[in-house]
Amino acid sequence: MLVYVLNKHGKPLMPCSPRKARILLKEEKAKIVMHKPFTIQLLHGSSGYKQKLTLGIDPGFEKVGISVVSEEREVFSCEVKLRTDIQKKLATKRMYRRNRRIRLRYRKPRFLNRKSNSFPPSVEHKINSHLKLIAFVRSILPIKKVNMEIGSFDILKLKNSKLSRNHLNRPDYENLRSFIFARDRYKCFFNKVKCSKIFQVHHVIFRSKGGTDTPENLVTVCKNCHKKIHKGLLKITTLPRNKFRPASFMNFVLSEIPKRFKNNFNKRFGYWTKIQRKKLNLDKSHVNDAFVIAGGTFQERIETCFAFFKRKNNRKLQISRKGHKRSIRRKRHEIQPHAIVRYGGKIYKALSTHSGGISILLTNGFEKINRSKKKVNLIFNQGTLIFSQ
Repeated sequence: MLVYVLNKHGKPLMPCSPRKARILLKEEKAKIVMHKPFTIQLLHGSSGYKQKLTLGIDPGFEKVGISVVSEEREVFSCEVKLRTDIQKKLATKRMYRRNRRIRLRYRKPRFLNRKSNSFPPSVEHKINSHLKLIAFVRSILPIKKVNMEIGSFDILKLKNSKLSRNHLNRPDYENLRSFIFARDRYKCFFNKVKCSKIFQVHHVIFRSKGGTDTPENLVTVCKNCHKKIHKGLLKITTLPRNKFRPASFMNFVLSEIPKRFKNNFNKRFGYWTKIQRKKLNLDKSHVNDAFVIAGGTFQERIETCFAFFKRKNNRKLQISRKGHKRSIRRKRHEIQPHAIVRYGGKIYKALSTHSGGISILLTNGFEKINRSKKKVNLIFNQGTLIFSQ
């Protein structure tokens, strides 16, 4: 275990042992600025001795591996879980927004009030999360070089290694819709006698549940059957596996991060990581890949910590609960979920806020207690990046 150190100006220095940090805090030569990971800041000058540290990043769709290596040892190791619920929550938000526009007819129409982004919000989150992780590690450790595994996935080759890219163009069809109709021979999937002659394209896995616009997820249905599907009267039992969505996401992420990160950035490739990992006889994992990407060989390893990204704020206008009136959230509470607090001389983690911010649900890892906010003192709000260990 190591304690990360900042100088009096907030610049990162080399980490120290817990014993040395305890002495500095006891002599009031330093103060605590972060509890997870534990970080202190010196109150006086420092020589500023620094080693050459290399940050290695193994990017991923759901999890990211991070490792910081010096010539002698590994000083930071973490596995971070990314959010995968953004598309689902945006679909719910869109449903509520459309419902309000239909119900509140007096609302004045508004146009061109959205920012045009080059990527969807779910992809933008993946890109920003990787950049935030780099910035966070550089804020607590004097990183000299950043290595990251970069590559691209050929979706067509993943589907069928015998096909070439010319199959993607579909020159005989004007668009994807006409291709689906021709593939299904202009017949409804249910092929009933009373089917309508108006055909439509249906997503087998709904877009709100992660479905894509690939031909494997699209099927031809008539207008009448399409309505019955969305009402729950009909169901398509053969569901395709959407196993290429993570690869599509990572193609955008891995191509965009080098453009936005303009500092000392070095690229590594998957085949090189695999060869080096096998030489060191390491198991396949995000943190082991990150250790190899950072240039680790036989340095002393450190215990891996785990973290995840959470929502910064609940943007619901109203929360409807059965048997209760609608609760409208009017302000952001001081103590946020996962905050570190002190109650009765002991350290707890805040889980949630109840009764309009009057009471706080706390936990020490074994039991849960509900206490008044007046008796709870806030120590540290973790923000969006939560360290569980």
